Amino acid sequence: MNRHINLLKFIISIFLTIIITCNSLANDKEVIRKRDPFIPLISEKFQNIEEMLNSIITFQGIIKTKKNKYAIINGKLYREGEEIFDNEIKVLKINDDSVEILFKFVRYKLRKGKISF
Repeated sequence: MNRHINLLKFIISIFLTIIITCNSLANDKEVIRKRDPFIPLISEKFQNIEEMLNSIITFQGIIKTKKNKYAIINGKLYREGEEIFDNEIKVLKINDDSVEILFKFVRYKLRKGKISF
């Protein structure tokens, strides 16, 4: 009988831990602020893709280390091959003064202040 009570207490404690963990994940701002995948990135207010990309991407510069190059985009560091905005945009190549990205199967070049084909 005592063994069953201990097992029941153990199961209840695990259940409560799972509930508390799930609740804290649901309240996490990063989880809540994820972009809705059913809403397109391009809205009707933009004339073209370059204008839309210029509104959502801020290319701030490049950091070089002995082994890697990093692009600073929207205040975050990205290496070649990494993806931005839930896999919508991929960093293809980091040059000395620009970054090449892939968006909707089209290659774009980011330079400070402008985006071009």
